[in-house]
Amino acid sequence: MTDAMLVLARENQAHAGAVNVEFLKGYIEAISLPEHSVDVVISNPVVNWSPHKDAVFAETFRILRPGGRMAIAGVVIRDPQPGASEMPASLRHDLALWSGCSLQVGEYRQKLYGAGFENLTIAEMHTYTLRDLGFSTSDGRDASLAVLVVSAFVRAHKPAYGSFPPQHRNGRGSCTAIAS
Repeated sequence: MTDAMLVLARENQAHAGAVNVEFLKGYIEAISLPEHSVDVVISNPVVNWSPHKDAVFAETFRILRPGGRMAIAGVVIRDPQPGASEMPASLRHDLALWSGCSLQVGEYRQKLYGAGFENLTIAEMHTYTLRDLGFSTSDGRDASLAVLVVSAFVRAHKPAYGSFPPQHRNGRGSCTAIAS
């Protein structure tokens, strides 16, 4: 967040009378909050722009209290259906210029489960066309590939105490996130 964005966010917070909300300036891969300190993490598409998704998800897991939850609004790439065309690397690169480092649904699942999250849901909200993405089919792009790009809500929960996977237990009844 820029300083101007923080000012606007705090003005909106005051206008809404929200007293249990805090905005921090920093890096999403290294959040300046203690372990187990928040109940909910909400993110706009800023997660898409980080090339270090494992670190983002490990940090989110670290700061959430047991039983906490996260919600991300962002752009994801559908996993291709069996027999369907994979998204060419050139189009995925062009999409990176448009949407950041978007993950395929399967990659999202793997990374969030790998960070220790459970109860993962990815709800598609909007399917993009090549035109939406600023591309055309006149340069030989396959229009059917555009349906692989969707905006989505990604939600997951941190397990409650006692249900952490063994690789996330630190022996003191709390959780240690491991970045891979």
